[in-house]
Amino acid sequence: MATTGIIQPPVHALAAAAVTNQLGRDGLDFARRIYPLLAAQNTYLGDRRTVGPHGLAAVVHPWEAGLDNSPAWDDPLHVVPADLGLFDTYTRRDVGHAGAGERPTDEDYARYIRLALSYRDHDYDDDWVRAEAEFLVVDPAFNALWAWSELALAELAERAGAEPGPHLAEADRITSALINGLWSERLGMFVARDARTGQPHSERTVAGLLPLVLPGLPEHLSQRWSQPRPETRSGRRTMRSTGCRASP
Repeated sequence: MATTGIIQPPVHALAAAAVTNQLGRDGLDFARRIYPLLAAQNTYLGDRRTVGPHGLAAVVHPWEAGLDNSPAWDDPLHVVPADLGLFDTYTRRDVGHAGAGERPTDEDYARYIRLALSYRDHDYDDDWVRAEAEFLVVDPAFNALWAWSELALAELAERAGAEPGPHLAEADRITSALINGLWSERLGMFVARDARTGQPHSERTVAGLLPLVLPGLPEHLSQRWSQPRPETRSGRRTMRSTGCRASP
């Protein structure tokens, strides 16, 4: 059976906690069964995907972030070579149901394929990908969801008879790391950072608002969003190309 090392944003524990709360007495058995699996998922992020001095998780492909075509990926993605010859082997399925203005360019899609193949050809080795991969980005939305999922794991741990303390501590750690590593005082929001160069991205996107879900966010930061501010780009490239924008 084929599989992949490309992951998705860590929202599974949040969904499981919501389901558990609706199951009544049956939720106890569900929590005991699902908790260790979800805890292992988050342990993977901490053990195999963290980079840099702040210990935040990196995405190694735009598909991992949940905002595949975000403008935040433009700069780090464009240093990846685009081999259009890949389309001699691989067929784009999206061209059959999305217009040209609503999907990535062939050049960007060739970069997506190259990144996926490189990760696969190195047996999804996370040591290799953190040291050598051409795309390695620390995303505020992904890490905010990681912290939020740790809070959900703490809730599930209590239901399953496990210790919630480590999950609460990890949520606090990630929240602090987001503030110290991805907060831009100049832009007044969280921004992605290229782990290869160490440089923050200049694009304002909806990903920079996701940390608002975290209860540990300092009040003076959350208050910044209650003030009028420049427009924020949607994570979808089509919003930029059509001139439509989403405000926080």
